[in-house]
Amino acid sequence: MRTMKLGEALEKFRKEKAAGRKSLPQALAELSDADAETRRWGVLALRRIGGKEAVQALIGALEDPDPWVRSSAALSLGILEDPTAFEPLLRHYRSDPSGEVRAMCGPYLEQYSDPRVIPAHLDALRDPEWKVVQGAIIALEALNVREAVPSLCTLLDHPTASVRRAACEALLTFGVRDPRIVSTQEALNADPETT
Repeated sequence: MRTMKLGEALEKFRKEKAAGRKSLPQALAELSDADAETRRWGVLALRRIGGKEAVQALIGALEDPDPWVRSSAALSLGILEDPTAFEPLLRHYRSDPSGEVRAMCGPYLEQYSDPRVIPAHLDALRDPEWKVVQGAIIALEALNVREAVPSLCTLLDHPTASVRRAACEALLTFGVRDPRIVSTQEALNADPETT
């Protein structure tokens, strides 16, 4: 993890404060700036402004070439909870080239009562990005999707410890009794890097 210097922290604070005072036209103008960080600040300002026009601009920002901007747009759309954001969030959850963006889209799908959410989470269990897989496990557990049990059992061997731990917790929540759960938990608890 990178430690932020005092000067950088103050500059970030100033930008965050300024983002909260931007008008809709200013924030929209920032979305077309050549600098990705400026576009991201525009996205954050749109989240604070809210409303239909801001939501439409944020949906457009999901197509930005920079994954940091797209990830911020997904976060902003999820926070705003506008129903028009469902389709774009689902599309990017399933197919965005950035694992960070996919991981940011997934958690916000639960707020929509759409039958495509569960299959999307089930598919995400096979995602190459561990954050997406872990988020899908948590979502499927929260939604009580017991049909995920066979896939969750295969994740007991996942290379990422937090995914294995989340799979154990979900399987236990579903009442699954399998000695592999116990052995996986024991191995996780014995490894000082995973506790």
